[in-house]
Amino acid sequence: MAAALGDDENFATTVTTNLALKAPLASPALTGNPTAPTQSSADSSTKIATTAYVNSVTVAPSNLSGVITSSGAVTTITSQTGTGSKFVVDTSPTLVTPVLGVATATSINSTTIPSSKTLVATDSTTYVVPSQTSNSGKFLTTDGTTSSWGAIAGSLAQPSEPSSPNDGQIWIDTDGAVVGQAVTRWSKAPTGGTTSLTGLDDSSVTLSYTAGYEQVYRNGTLLSRGNDYTATNGTSITLIDATLTGDIIEVIGSSVLAIADVYTQAQSNSNYIGKALTTTTGDMIYASAANTPARLGIGSTDQILKVSGGVPVWAAPASAAPTSASARVTTGQSSSSATYADLATAGPAVTVTTGTKAMVIVGARVQASAGWNGNMSYAVSGATTVSANDEWSIMSFDSYSQQFSFASTQVSLTAGSNTFTAKYKTGSADNPCTFSNRYIIVIDLGS
Repeated sequence: MAAALGDDENFATTVTTNLALKAPLASPALTGNPTAPTQSSADSSTKIATTAYVNSVTVAPSNLSGVITSSGAVTTITSQTGTGSKFVVDTSPTLVTPVLGVATATSINSTTIPSSKTLVATDSTTYVVPSQTSNSGKFLTTDGTTSSWGAIAGSLAQPSEPSSPNDGQIWIDTDGAVVGQAVTRWSKAPTGGTTSLTGLDDSSVTLSYTAGYEQVYRNGTLLSRGNDYTATNGTSITLIDATLTGDIIEVIGSSVLAIADVYTQAQSNSNYIGKALTTTTGDMIYASAANTPARLGIGSTDQILKVSGGVPVWAAPASAAPTSASARVTTGQSSSSATYADLATAGPAVTVTTGTKAMVIVGARVQASAGWNGNMSYAVSGATTVSANDEWSIMSFDSYSQQFSFASTQVSLTAGSNTFTAKYKTGSADNPCTFSNRYIIVIDLGS
């Protein structure tokens, strides 16, 4: 026993001392470099994770990309700095909420937008449209640095006629009022020493002109405005040099007139039918109500114009002529049947698409036996079944050869395709009857 215990007479103390050097099972505090088995990267249990395990399941910082988000609650974060691929964190960032499409912004990139001006575009410089107030009819221009409104060169856009237009200018009337011009020729032979021209000329034409647009001639020579005469009020002209006896003064005057009995565009639109109402070749215009034009689209081939509900419409025409058909057999053949039947050559027969009514005409040259009669009738088959009978037949007596015909009307047909076939009989089987040049005509009478 002593040998088994190493001949240690203080065995109990030794064991206690050695056990004190061992780590406890609960929450051991290990020192040095303890090792442990490396678990599988798919293991998510409570086993010890070695550094080898951690490296196998995490991504190196150089491989990070995209947005980095927190997967749990973060209470504090230390500011970091760095360059290149290092992650930089500022614990007190300044967040700015972008505002897009706000018309009431007063500045962009710290540059103030002037009041009453319209924003055009921004980059490192702010561009604005000048105030539009009192700039109607002008166009936007720039000198490469500053934008401004400019007048249209060579034209004037205003509601009233310009009083002092420049040569070559075009006046655009912005209120739609219509004006015209009247050109008059004023011609007079004034007494010698005359300097003032006014009133009636030698043909009782009143002097009238628009200042600046008149032409004054003296004996055929055009005078110079301001040098040879003055004209300011539209009704009189003052010559610089008085006339001599025999002089002829002519004034070609242009006066602005208001043209009466005209329509503005709005009035024209309300009084005339716009071409946009018709959209297709063949369209027609009609009044759907009083002073209310409407479009009637082109109809189809062979349709006719009719009235329905008080307005025109396209419709199929009524049949111009009734449907009819006819057939003939010229061969003469005899019947020995006492009831209606076919001859050796059946018929004639016709097929007609009818309504409920039709007219049927049958005819033949008939020669019966002496003292006996012969009859020709017809039967109907197809949509309607009607047997031949004496009611609509021709009948010949005795041995005379005569041409007969008979017309009858069927009024109870079934509408559709009906076939009409001639049938024959004789008064006695021992006394045959001959039928030749036989025919049948059918005319549809509708319903």
